[in-house]
Amino acid sequence: MQTQKLTRGVVRFVVALGLCLGAGPAQAEGFRNPPAGGATLGRAAINIAQDDDASAVARNPANLALLPAPQVQVGANIIHSKVKFTSALSGLTDTTEDPWKFLPYAFAALPLNNTLALGLGVDVPYGQSTVWSQEGQFRYTAPHFAELRVFNINPTLAAKVGEHLCLGVGADIYVSDLTMKQFVAWSAVAGPGAADGLEKLEGSGVGLGGNAALTWLITASQRLALTYRSPVTVNYDGHFEVNNIPALMQRLVLPRADFSTSIAFPSTVGLGYSCQPLEHLKLEADVEWIEFSRYAELTLDADGDNPLLHPAGDPTPPTAPATIPQNWKDAWTAGVSAEYQCNPNWALRAGYQFIQSPVPEDTLAPTLPDDDRSVVSVGLGYKHGAHALDLAFLYSFFHKRTTMAQVVPPYNGTYDINSQILAASYTFSF
Repeated sequence: MQTQKLTRGVVRFVVALGLCLGAGPAQAEGFRNPPAGGATLGRAAINIAQDDDASAVARNPANLALLPAPQVQVGANIIHSKVKFTSALSGLTDTTEDPWKFLPYAFAALPLNNTLALGLGVDVPYGQSTVWSQEGQFRYTAPHFAELRVFNINPTLAAKVGEHLCLGVGADIYVSDLTMKQFVAWSAVAGPGAADGLEKLEGSGVGLGGNAALTWLITASQRLALTYRSPVTVNYDGHFEVNNIPALMQRLVLPRADFSTSIAFPSTVGLGYSCQPLEHLKLEADVEWIEFSRYAELTLDADGDNPLLHPAGDPTPPTAPATIPQNWKDAWTAGVSAEYQCNPNWALRAGYQFIQSPVPEDTLAPTLPDDDRSVVSVGLGYKHGAHALDLAFLYSFFHKRTTMAQVVPPYNGTYDINSQILAASYTFSF
C-alpha cells in the first residue's frame, strides 16, 4: 500500500516532467523561442525575404551573400511572461513567478568577394523557463521549477549564383541542458511529520542538424525566399536525485540515479515574398510550417529508480523506462510586415503574425501553458556610419484556454497567458 502511494506521487511528477520538457517561455509556439534580431522582431519576425543583416544566419542564410561589408551583431530578446491558472477542481488560482526571461545572441557575417560569404551565429532557438510558487497548489503535482535551454552554434556559407539567385547552407549544433525540481510528500508513506523530499533532475546533451535557404531576386524590388531547417534530436544524460528518503523506503528508492531522455526538435519550412511598391516602403508576407508532430512521446530512463515511474497496472516491466505520450501536432505561422525608411538614418517597422500552438488539450499543463496567439509589433531602426541600433516591442494576444481533458486532474482548469517582448540589437559594419 505504501509503495502504491509513493508510485502515484512519483507518477504525477513523471507525467508533469514529460509535459514540461517541451515548454516554451510561457509565450506560445510550443517550445520555440522568438527569433533573434531587433530589426527582425520589429517586423514581427515577418522578414524571411528581406532579412538584411548578420542575423540572417538564423533566418535566411542565403541573404548573407547580399551584404556589402562584414558585420557583427549582438543583442537580446527580453521576455516578460506570466500565466494565471484557475483550477477546475478547487477554484483556487496560482500565478507564475520570475516573469523576466533573457535570450542573448551574437552573429558575424564575412563577405569573401562579390559572390561568397561566411556566417556564424549563436542564439537560443528553443527553450523554456517556468516557475510556480513552492507553496502553491502544484507543490506535489507539478514541477515548481522547469528550465530547458538550447543554444544553437550555426556556421553558414552563402553564395550568389548569377544576378538573381542566392543560396545558403549551414550546420545547426544544438547544445542543451535541462533542470527540473519538484517536492514529494513523504508523509503519504511515512506518516505525518515526515519531511518533504525534493526531486531534482539535471541533464545535458548535443544534437546536430542542418539548414538551407534560397532567395530569388525576381526584380530590383521583389524577392521570393524559401528556407529549411532540419529536425534535430538531442539525447540528454544526467542524474535524478531525491532527498529526505524515509528509512522504510530506502531499499526501494535510490537517492541518486543515472537519468537519460531525448527531445525531438522540429524541422521548419518558411516561404516569404517581399516587394517595394514605393522607394522608401518595403512590404512582406510570410508563412511557416513547423513539424512539431515529431514530439509524439517522451521516454524517461531513471535507471534504478525506473520502478517509480510506472503507474499501477502499467504492463511495461517495472525496470524498463517509462514512455509518456505527447501527441503534439504540426503548426503554422503566417503574417505581414512593413518597413518605412524615413530618411537615411531612421526606419520605422511594424508587423502582425498569427502563431498556432502545437499543444493538444490533453497534454496542456501548468508547465506548458500554451495557446494560439496573434502578435503585433512596432520597431525603430537607427543607422549612423558603421553603427546600427534596432529596437522592437511585441505584444501577444491570447484567449484564455480551458482544458478538462488532462490525464492529471489537478491540471484541468483555465490558463490565462500574458506575454510581451522587448528586443534590442547593435550592429557594427566594417
